[in-house]
Amino acid sequence: MRVATGAAVIEPGTDRLTVPLDFAPTALVLWWGATEPDGVRAGNGGGLGFCAGRQAAVAWASADAVAPTQTARRAAESGVLGIDAAGGVILRGEPALEAGGFAVDWSSTARSPWTLHYVAVGGSDVEAAAGSLESPRVTGRAAVNGLGSEPDLVLLAPTGPESFDQAQRGLCAAVGAAAGRRQAGASYVSRDGAVEAEVGGAQRGGAAVVTAADLGGLAALARLEGGALDWETVWPTPRRVPYLALRGMKARVGTARGPTEPGSRKVRVGFRPEGVLLFTWGLSHRPGPADIGRLCIGAATPDAQGCLSWDDRDTQEPATATHVRSSTREGLVVTNTQTGGIHAAASVSSFDRRGFTLDWTASDGHEREFVWVALGG
Repeated sequence: MRVATGAAVIEPGTDRLTVPLDFAPTALVLWWGATEPDGVRAGNGGGLGFCAGRQAAVAWASADAVAPTQTARRAAESGVLGIDAAGGVILRGEPALEAGGFAVDWSSTARSPWTLHYVAVGGSDVEAAAGSLESPRVTGRAAVNGLGSEPDLVLLAPTGPESFDQAQRGLCAAVGAAAGRRQAGASYVSRDGAVEAEVGGAQRGGAAVVTAADLGGLAALARLEGGALDWETVWPTPRRVPYLALRGMKARVGTARGPTEPGSRKVRVGFRPEGVLLFTWGLSHRPGPADIGRLCIGAATPDAQGCLSWDDRDTQEPATATHVRSSTREGLVVTNTQTGGIHAAASVSSFDRRGFTLDWTASDGHEREFVWVALGG
């Protein structure tokens, strides 16, 4: 099995982005933000996509310094999708898997640079399938078409659009992961048209779909069992949920907590990872939602690492404050939603036969729970 991670700049007006690798990828996990590779920008634009033959992506956006709030979400059967705060498409790309890496052919590019982060997975034993499922109208068990036999790992992007290529009001940024019985998810939402910012976030182990509601509570909660999802809470109308299923590899999902001050902390996996995917809402462990609008997704291999973080300020102010931050030095960043600064940050300093070690270069006195997804051969 082979794993690679990295970041590339999406320049305005380009027709094709080429990412060379020393293996042929079987699947891609892609996430992107409206900023340079290392830096923070006001205004929140981003998304998450999967590619393995078929493609599916979700996108979200939130305007900065406006009143009332302007937020939107959208989904498409493309590998990369970016939108503005009204839901209009400003970035769309179709990834192509190649013998020496992958390329993205652009039908639309934004007027300013965006950054694309990726995890590429390959190897002769690895099989992958990408697609989307539709949530049910009622709670209970619902099969997921396309998963086939139980995968080693399933990644989900449950941001909640009702259909492809149709913008919806309200931001939702969400990610989930399941490796057998071990699973976790995180999300945040930001309401559209609110006089003052109204945000909510949630993170939980034991479920692969964890989506916060606009004003508290959970909008959707589901656990993956075999080829089906057991829905404890469902959206009021069916929603599209892109997924990526991987087989022929070792995978494990878990949660851990960062320290209250800078320092190193080891994460025990049970095997030597070839790479890790990381995500967090940046708060301590808690069973229910909170009024924090923030999500970070990152990844690391022995050769590279990087992350993207998106947030919406939660305080009652005359105008919104939104941020997107990208780093090619850290695997996790917990942003200060008030200022765009940093509460905590960590880089993966080493891998060993039992797991990996995070070097927390910043921590402001609070434990912050994060989710790790370990990938091994």
